[in-house]
Amino acid sequence: MRFSASVLLLAGSALAIDASLDPWDVDPSCNGFENDLKDAFTQSIDLAEAARSSIDFVLQKMPDRNKDTDAAIKWARIASTVNSLFGFMPDFHGGGRSSKATLERLRGLYGKTASVLPSSQNDPPKGNSPILSARPNAKPLIVCGDDVFKWYDADQEPAPGLGKVEDQKDFKLRESVGRKPVGAFYHADRWWYKETKMSSPGICIGAREAVISATDDVLIVCPNMLTDAGRARPTPRDVKATISAQADFMKIFVSTPSVMFHELMHWFGGVNNVNGKLEHIIKDQVAVGGDGMLKYKDSTGEKKFKNKPSAAELNAQGLRQQGACKRSRSRNEVSSHSQWKPLVWAWASDLQRRLFDHLCIYDFDWSRDGMARDFTRIKQKFKIP
Repeated sequence: MRFSASVLLLAGSALAIDASLDPWDVDPSCNGFENDLKDAFTQSIDLAEAARSSIDFVLQKMPDRNKDTDAAIKWARIASTVNSLFGFMPDFHGGGRSSKATLERLRGLYGKTASVLPSSQNDPPKGNSPILSARPNAKPLIVCGDDVFKWYDADQEPAPGLGKVEDQKDFKLRESVGRKPVGAFYHADRWWYKETKMSSPGICIGAREAVISATDDVLIVCPNMLTDAGRARPTPRDVKATISAQADFMKIFVSTPSVMFHELMHWFGGVNNVNGKLEHIIKDQVAVGGDGMLKYKDSTGEKKFKNKPSAAELNAQGLRQQGACKRSRSRNEVSSHSQWKPLVWAWASDLQRRLFDHLCIYDFDWSRDGMARDFTRIKQKFKIP
């Protein structure tokens, strides 16, 4: 497999940049996992920079096929990846108003990620929550395991001087609208009020590895990632050093850095205020089958819906969305729901972006079936000698 000088230069420069944990308040529950976090954030810089520079390249006119074959192949490889994941082809002449605007917006997100992670200040510096960010020395929090959040009944006080659960402003607000909590989970100035007493917060369930909250400025690393097996999975740098043709992308995709990068995309993508509640602009997507049906899960297994159920329907039936974790599902999301314009969907979906940065860092043709191939097909398709 041939690697262009520009790709090698990119890899070398990315490896020289280390992430900083200074922008985050790392909870004592993560003692012993700090190096894993720092490495995951550092490799996230690699991924973000690979994606940013790839978009930079494909925003330009396609290089001359006869005069600069290597550059033409590189452009075609990136363009094919964009088309495969996002559902549109970059403009061969470097124009294309709609595609250019979408790619530039994606480039901005990747660039923001690559620039903030090595710095000493987060973005936003103190987090999104107007309440938490107003506290002295506020920083977004990283915890390991959702069990750091302890249950307290309404008449209990989580810490001396804090006041009882029922004395809190948000408790009284919920009570005033007929949604009186019976208690709350509490940790580090973060309250999760519940109308039914629960033994667990229910965040780290099933195969979930991490989740980041828009309202509480907290990144929760789940036990699945903290196990020896979870920590031993090959990272993007490991894969880049050993990958060969015919590699199955989904067998090398999931690792601690890839999961952390996924959560960071939510974080750096920003938030919207929706009816008084902060929500990530970049949301997790529901898995879509080849039949175009939306996939959800309950305690008995998988359920399919033609149209997205409301939040009330999901709660009533005990359903949660099934994560869109496979490359085939990414393509299904674009192709099966034609009412979603690809250029809009490219920005809205976290999965496509998460796949894109990984595919950019590995110098292969990934545009078909998620298998690593040489550039024979791309050269034929783009008429490159």
